[in-house]
Amino acid sequence: MTALNNDAYQQLVANGAQILSQSGNPRDGFRYDYKLGKSIGTLTILPLAITAPSLIHRREPLPVGTVDVTARIEQREMWFPKEPETIQIQASIVSEEIQ
Repeated sequence: MTALNNDAYQQLVANGAQILSQSGNPRDGFRYDYKLGKSIGTLTILPLAITAPSLIHRREPLPVGTVDVTARIEQREMWFPKEPETIQIQASIVSEEIQ
């Protein structure tokens, strides 16, 4: 899962995407928000799912302790006639103790 995440990141950057935010972990999946030219997009790598054995047909069984998994990647992009500007926001949290 980590290799899949690294590859997705490298491909986004190699294609000129500006990564706006990046989050996730191998267990829960990963998400990228990015800007590429006149497009804003999201790439989501969903958690791996164990594939039902009945869906896979092979001549030889898998080695003991090995299972088939399915990787799913979703990508959504929205194109704009003008290049969208990105806005950076900083927030600070101030807490007061009320007595």
